[in-house]
Amino acid sequence: MTTLRDILRDAVRSMPDGWLFLPADRKWKLDTKGLVIDTDSLPKSEMYAEDIPLIAKENQLISALEGGAIGDIRDVASRIQDPPSDDLLLEAFLYYYRFDAFLPHAGAPDPPPAHVATHNIDRRFYESLGPEDAAKRCKHAGCGRGSVSLSVFCRVHHFENVMGKGCPFDD
Repeated sequence: MTTLRDILRDAVRSMPDGWLFLPADRKWKLDTKGLVIDTDSLPKSEMYAEDIPLIAKENQLISALEGGAIGDIRDVASRIQDPPSDDLLLEAFLYYYRFDAFLPHAGAPDPPPAHVATHNIDRRFYESLGPEDAAKRCKHAGCGRGSVSLSVFCRVHHFENVMGKGCPFDD
């Protein structure tokens, strides 16, 4: 077993094939001990159920991340700070593990929940449609709003037409 610090540092050279296994408590720090195991090369006799190596099961380790992802995390951290500090490597690793996303910058806040992110994207698209022209009526049956530029629909109906879902906005 080796420390997470060493695993993250070694990712600069090359990450071995396989998966990183870390303690199940998920209270991972730089000095946390873990294993990188190439599960594809282990004989069936060394495997536990659900593709967990016996050595990982015996040490109460869980599958954390695939080795290639750790190399990618290291590359992204290097773009934030070159060379990245151990603390930045850990921050980038934990961010990726928790959110399945790369750390955008050191000290980045947690990303918004998916429903908030979707709402924000929808709002930006809705606002990008621009103002409605009252002189050109929306072609949606029964709608009295004006259409937006380059469309026969108002913002609400253009949004619904393009996004394939109901529009949450009506301003």
